[in-house]
Amino acid sequence: MKKSSKTLKIMLIVLVIVLLSIISFVGIYDKNGNKTIREYKLGANLEGIIQIKYTPSSIENDESNSQEESFDSSEESDIEEKQESHEAKETSLIEENYIKSKQIIQDRLDALKLSDYEIRLNNQTGDIYISLADDSNLDSVKEVISYVGKFQMKDSETDDILLDNGDIQSAKVGYGTSNSSSSGANVYLTINFNKEGKKKLLDISNKYVKTTDEEGNEVEKKVSLLIEDEEVINTSFTEPLDSGMIQLTLGSATTDTSELQEYIQQGSKIATVLDNGKLPLKYTADNEEFIKSDISMKNIMIVIYILIGIAVLDIIYLIIKYKKNGMLSACSYIASIAILLLLIRYTNTIIVIESVVALFSLIILNHYLYTRILNKIGNSTDEENIKNAFKEVYKSSIDLLIVLLIIAVVFVYGTITSINSIGMILFWGIISTGVSSFLFGRTLLLSNAKK
Repeated sequence: MKKSSKTLKIMLIVLVIVLLSIISFVGIYDKNGNKTIREYKLGANLEGIIQIKYTPSSIENDESNSQEESFDSSEESDIEEKQESHEAKETSLIEENYIKSKQIIQDRLDALKLSDYEIRLNNQTGDIYISLADDSNLDSVKEVISYVGKFQMKDSETDDILLDNGDIQSAKVGYGTSNSSSSGANVYLTINFNKEGKKKLLDISNKYVKTTDEEGNEVEKKVSLLIEDEEVINTSFTEPLDSGMIQLTLGSATTDTSELQEYIQQGSKIATVLDNGKLPLKYTADNEEFIKSDISMKNIMIVIYILIGIAVLDIIYLIIKYKKNGMLSACSYIASIAILLLLIRYTNTIIVIESVVALFSLIILNHYLYTRILNKIGNSTDEENIKNAFKEVYKSSIDLLIVLLIIAVVFVYGTITSINSIGMILFWGIISTGVSSFLFGRTLLLSNAKK
């Protein structure tokens, strides 16, 4: 390759790295000055939290009065013993309801894929305290918690309950276009029933149909399907339902994307609630407050400046010790940081104060890889020497990188936000370092090499 062609290739690669760095470090802005690149997602210990207190307002239980008939004994001591026994059972039942309610709410929050939240229960009062990050999902979270999740299918005439929550196996939302409709897409709520529920649904669909009496009049037996005591549909069946599922249309068919998304979000909330069981208690939000982070912005900036300072000193060290090869490797080093920051933004990685551990580890990893490669190359510009150096370092470092990736993946699946954050940053950091060193570092050094 001619010298001018090599120089042009190096300049183009450096230009790509500069553009990548500007996008990552500075951002992209529209004509109104608004940043178009996604912001970092900060954890509760950096951004602060919303704490909501929920209080139980009623008990959905018919067992509390089941022992009243026991108090008809003529002996006073027996009455007192029975009263004490009844009170103890009632207290135990209420505490069980508190614990069950907390678990159901926690399952709902997990179904919403919330990772940065905390839930606490006051066993005496039944109050539930939920602390979560102040983000765009807050309204959805509040709505999902406020639902009891009551599902019933009733006889329209007698109000006899034919199906309820105990018959549900799962619920999910989906959307699609109907062959018979050209007016857009419909959103569907699909409710699947368990073994017992399937039998009941089949019997109901055979019984609640349109028939004709002896006089030739049409008779229609209908069912009402209610969610949260609100009637969703009142209908009869035209054929037996042996699939064990029913599908409800939410809203009307639409071609408008925002309207469709609204129906999907609403359906997802209902599906989340039905999928995780009915609350034995009705909870209402009693108090909401924003709690600032204990870590000030000044302290956060100090930590950021320290990390930047360490990385800059490392880059200067490479340039001073390895001259031009060190400068070209420094470009690759900077590219790996830029790629990592973009990945953190677009993979919804939550940044917490403990993330510093992962970021510092990646600085060490970059230093380790680049110094080993450059030590092998030295100030040489021989193409074969550079190829062999990369090959040897990659081969000898593969065990270390695999171990680090395994640790990162294990941490990613951690339920604690700080552990998950370290895992995510470590995982994407290893990927960005590997890609950058091969794509940019190796290419730059080979472009500068002599055959």
